Amino acid sequence: MRTIHSRVNWYSSYFVDIDVNLQEPDFFLLDEPTSHLDLDIIEWLEGYLNKQDVPMVIISHDRAFLDQLCTKIVETDMGVPRTFEGNYSQYVEANASWVESQYAAWEMQQKEIEQTKDLISRLGAGANSGRASSAEKVRLRRIYS
Repeated sequence: MRTIHSRVNWYSSYFVDIDVNLQEPDFFLLDEPTSHLDLDIIEWLEGYLNKQDVPMVIISHDRAFLDQLCTKIVETDMGVPRTFEGNYSQYVEANASWVESQYAAWEMQQKEIEQTKDLISRLGAGANSGRASSAEKVRLRRIYS
């Protein structure tokens, strides 16, 4: 606590309040915890939080802070959450891989759609047009949904 009390009065009162209110927390919810803090205080906060054995939800733009503390990243995209194991740097790599695989799957799906459309149009002109074409149309509907 000595390092806190040697800081500007605002810092010391701020962290004394935190210490009093966090005797035995069930979890931490931190929204931009490093905003307006100098490097020494951020390092102290990282150390303090690393010693805690409770779940934490951290909303932050401080990538270095997230790298030090996070073991799991949850990303929400259009209301759908996805969980990545690891710190922020590992999340960036894993997310890039995931996006790449999703794009590759989308490209394959587009090729399959084009092939199915082509097959429908070829079969629609022949003698077996009614039966074969309707089966392929059902397949195409499944791909689109």
